[in-house]
Amino acid sequence: MTKRAAIYCRISEDKEGLGLGVKRQEDDCVALVNRNGWEVVDIFTDNDISAYSGKLRPKYKEMVSRINEKEFDVVVVWHNDRLHRSPRVLEDFIDLCEKTKITVQTVQAGLFDLGTSSGRATARILGAVARQSSEQSSDRIKRKNLEVAMAGKPWGKKQRTYGHTECLSNIVEEEARAIQIVAKRFLAGESLYSLAKWLNENNYRTIKGGTFSTKAIRDILKSARISSRREY
Repeated sequence: MTKRAAIYCRISEDKEGLGLGVKRQEDDCVALVNRNGWEVVDIFTDNDISAYSGKLRPKYKEMVSRINEKEFDVVVVWHNDRLHRSPRVLEDFIDLCEKTKITVQTVQAGLFDLGTSSGRATARILGAVARQSSEQSSDRIKRKNLEVAMAGKPWGKKQRTYGHTECLSNIVEEEARAIQIVAKRFLAGESLYSLAKWLNENNYRTIKGGTFSTKAIRDILKSARISSRREY
């Protein structure tokens, strides 16, 4: 009987938004499925989503739901850390694999039979290593952000912030006046909804050219930069 394969692809950061990283994973996974003579039933892709941060992974959640329905016999991933970087989530997946008798086949690390004690032990060890790698990376980024903040340098985002030009080098006068007006009216008790309505009716636009929402105004008013402070 031909095995039914689910392919899962994920990458934590896609700065260009082109999906090239997950596409490379998909190509390698499809090649592995073809070499084994299996059938690709579906491909699940979570692009630009971390498995370490705890953010919802919609396609992972969908795949798990369909594994519960026993629609697949094997999950194919490029590497086991594409599936999990959280021991807690890994344990839930191990329970699922034990219940459904599904196996995990990786391009880079071979077979993970989570229905066996040795397979579970291997997955847990590699999961712990992946978790440590993510935590170390997070520590380095936090330390770098602190260094940049202490030096008074701009955040380094490519996209400018409302009221400033790129890299916070200069003030955009019209936007700065809008911030001043909105801040004064908010402190006087006016609602965010009313302020959003006023901005939109007076043809103020966000940096992307869209209309203002209450969330956009809240984010601006909460930002330390409008009072000449630095946050990181």
